[in-house]
Amino acid sequence: MTKSKRTYAESIEELDSLLLQLEKNEVPLEELAVMVKKATDLIHQCQKQLFETDAEIQKLLENIIS
Repeated sequence: MTKSKRTYAESIEELDSLLLQLEKNEVPLEELAVMVKKATDLIHQCQKQLFETDAEIQKLLENIIS
């Protein structure tokens, strides 16, 4: 699944999985940087989706008030 097609819930689920592995020290040192990069990308994607959803909701609310 590509980044742009991943849902917010899927991103959160994958992020939770990565964090669990990191917390349990289940990540080989050689893979640590790759996993942290992936987690960072997922966080940015979730932030983007949240900001876009917030903007859409704000626009809808403005239309109701106007």
